[in-house]
Amino acid sequence: MGASRPHAYWWALGVTLFIAFAIRMFVAYAMPNMIWPDEIFQSMEQAHRVVFGHGMVPWEFRQGTRSWLLPGFLAGVIAITSWLTTSVTAYLMAAAAALSMISLAPVWAAFKSAWNQLGIRGAIVVGAFVTLWFEHVFFAPKALNEVVAGNVLATGALVAEACVKAVRDGGAVHRRQLVAMAALLTLSACMRVQLAIAAAALFFIVIAKTPGRARWLPLGVASGVVLATGLLDAITWDYPFQSFIENIRVNILEGKSSYYGEAPWSAYFVVYGRIWGAWSVIIVGLAVIGARRMPMLAMGVVLVLAAHIPIAHKEYRFVYPAMLLMLILAGFGAASLVRWVEERRNARVASLAVIGLVALWFAMSIDGARSFHASKTQLAYFYGQEQDHWLRRRGGLLGMRELGAEPGVCGIGLAGIGWGDTGGYTYLHRKIPVFPFPNQEVLWKFVPHFNAMLVQAGKPEKLGPFERQRCWEDACIYVRDGACVELVDWDINTVLERAGQ
Repeated sequence: MGASRPHAYWWALGVTLFIAFAIRMFVAYAMPNMIWPDEIFQSMEQAHRVVFGHGMVPWEFRQGTRSWLLPGFLAGVIAITSWLTTSVTAYLMAAAAALSMISLAPVWAAFKSAWNQLGIRGAIVVGAFVTLWFEHVFFAPKALNEVVAGNVLATGALVAEACVKAVRDGGAVHRRQLVAMAALLTLSACMRVQLAIAAAALFFIVIAKTPGRARWLPLGVASGVVLATGLLDAITWDYPFQSFIENIRVNILEGKSSYYGEAPWSAYFVVYGRIWGAWSVIIVGLAVIGARRMPMLAMGVVLVLAAHIPIAHKEYRFVYPAMLLMLILAGFGAASLVRWVEERRNARVASLAVIGLVALWFAMSIDGARSFHASKTQLAYFYGQEQDHWLRRRGGLLGMRELGAEPGVCGIGLAGIGWGDTGGYTYLHRKIPVFPFPNQEVLWKFVPHFNAMLVQAGKPEKLGPFERQRCWEDACIYVRDGACVELVDWDINTVLERAGQ
């Protein structure tokens, strides 16, 4: 029982979770970035639209191919925050905090599992491995379905592993473990259907090893989660499970996802070879050792990859769940080495091994973070210049937030920057028109209707009547004197719909 655990457990767990949360929130606040437009426009922008009544609508939310699970959750966070303050930064940080808290669930579950199997030293190592790795830090506050679903899947996989281990050791599986396992694995599949194969395999392994009538409890919980997800679609769209059916029809059967690029079957292995570099040998080696102790997690890695490799359109973020499971396996591999040292030497040498392994892992993470660029992660598109992910699209985000805070701004033109490269109304917040222009000829025709521009960096100090006011690495704000002439019956979502965007 958790209440009977010694103080050392709670202190070590508390410190681990505090450090993990603090790092993630520091990154979210100090390094605003957007690696993919989806993290704004498929989630945060739709949540903003629900709460405040305006926002850009991408084609997925016109055709009903996305569930409202994640946007709905974020809408609740934003709504609660907006009752307390009208600050844009406040609801952005509140959403980042909520998402970061979800990312701590696999840290907690891995720490607990390691404590049960390998003691305090093993728990510290496993907790540190998941806490400190730069990719987990980077993705934690991002409102991406695959990230949130991946954190839920990893937590469910750890609970499933604990259930199987309890049966294997001749003990009984606690009812709350079965409930948690069923809810987490099913929810991960409902959030991202591509995880259904891995989630179902882990779920039914536990069911097969669960004795007698106890099986009906997790089956009932899983059925409840599935039905609730279908009901959500019926309420928010036209019929139950519409987002799943339409997603498969549009992206797989009609091949719309391939429009955004295709990559060969080996692409995920190539991209992680670029990101991890020489450290791949250590990470994979430790994960193989960890797989002997946590075979269910290793199965999860294989099945997540197996589900994504056949799909032509590939993006680095899609296999985030497999990456997270690999990190946890590597942590268990390292913790197993510490236990091996402890059994053959003494506690002092084992403690030194903990310090050494955590220090090595931290150095590996810093090295990976320093070279975390688009040139290493792009599978479908390749950019002309290398972009640091920690600052990527920073100008589009901060520029929109600054323009929204200026009461004199009555319209914004986008020049050399696509609407998907900005923070949308999530960052702008104010209900003023935004004009995305396909070329300069169209742009200058609309000048009377906007008095501020967000322009790609590197342009002259003056652009027509506009003067440069502030720049970031990738974007600059330009403003002109005077007000705006209202453009009657103009709406950015009509423009996006006509363009099929």
